[in-house]
Amino acid sequence: IIVIGSSSAQRLEKNDLGNFSLSSLHDSPIYWRGVGGENMQAITARSGITPLFPKANFSIPAAANERVEISGFITDGEDCVFTSQQGNNLPKLNPVVINGVEGNIVYENSKFYFYRFESGESVEVTESDVISPNDVKYRGAILVAMLGYNGGYMGTEEYVSYHEKARDVFNNSKYLFITRLCDGGW
Repeated sequence: IIVIGSSSAQRLEKNDLGNFSLSSLHDSPIYWRGVGGENMQAITARSGITPLFPKANFSIPAAANERVEISGFITDGEDCVFTSQQGNNLPKLNPVVINGVEGNIVYENSKFYFYRFESGESVEVTESDVISPNDVKYRGAILVAMLGYNGGYMGTEEYVSYHEKARDVFNNSKYLFITRLCDGGW
C-alpha cells in the first residue's frame, strides 16, 4: 500500500486521526509518502504521476558524490515547489534517476543539488529530460491518495483529472481516494 498526499497523509502515518489505523485494515507493508504543505503538482511529480523536469539544462559530473546545482523543477508546465517539511535530503523523493544516472536531490541554503551514487561518464541534462522519482517502484501497489488540499489545480475537472492520472499510473484496481468536500469536511 502506498499513501500519497500532503499533511493529511502525514497525519494518517502518525495516527493523528484518533483510533483509526490504516494498518489495521490490511496486513501489507504501508509506504507513507505524505509531505505537509505540498500542492497537487509537487505531490503528483514526487509520486511519478506527472513528469518532473529540470527548469534548466545542467551537466551531471562524472565523479560520484560531486554535487551540481539544479535551478528548479517544472511539472505540467508549472513551477514545482517542494516544501522543506521533507528535510534537506528529500527522503520522499529520493533516490531519483536522471538520464540513466541514479542519485539524490538535496535542498540546502534555498538551492537544489543533484549528486550521483557511482562514478561514470559526465551526462548532459536538458529541460526535456524526465527526472524519475523513487515512487515509480511502487506502481502496481494499492494506492491511497489524499490530493489537492493545498491547491495546485483549477476547478473540479482538473482536480478529478489528477486523481484519474494517479489511478492510471499506479495501475491497480484497488485504490482509495480520500478528499475534502466543498465545505471543508471529509
